[in-house]
Amino acid sequence: MSYYVIGQDGSKYGPADLDLIIQWINEGRIASNTTIEDSATGQRSRAIDMPAINTYVASAPKTAPPPTMPSQPVYTPPSYPGYPRANDQGMYASRQPIQIDSHLTKSIIVTLCCCQIMGIIAIVFSVMAQSKASSGDPSAVKDAETADTIGNWAIGLGLVGGILYALLMFSAGAMR
Repeated sequence: MSYYVIGQDGSKYGPADLDLIIQWINEGRIASNTTIEDSATGQRSRAIDMPAINTYVASAPKTAPPPTMPSQPVYTPPSYPGYPRANDQGMYASRQPIQIDSHLTKSIIVTLCCCQIMGIIAIVFSVMAQSKASSGDPSAVKDAETADTIGNWAIGLGLVGGILYALLMFSAGAMR
């Protein structure tokens, strides 16, 4: 005789002969309420209701519930006096907004008048500096300094480019 074991999800396992069914019962894979299908007749019933299997299911060792794990203590990070603690968003609750000059006006003027690419980069750093300063992040000062440096370089390149252009136009006009 061979049988199919019907899993809780409806999957069929087998065919399995009586020796394999007994092994699965002893391993705890088949319980008394597990659905078994006779491969010859296609009849399905609980394992305890099948005459060829019920004696093995009834005498099978009862499986103990899985051991419970002792609960783990909740980790609390150490508290260091004088250091700010991060809140749920990863921000520091004790930070106050920082007052800085983000050089946004200079960055916009550079973009409109001198060097657009460097002006746009300076605007990005200026806006980052403003955002960080409003949240109290001290790295806002570095971003503002970067925006100022890029703006100064753009003004310098714009002046040099303008002078070279004027000299080129003057020399071209003098050659006529």
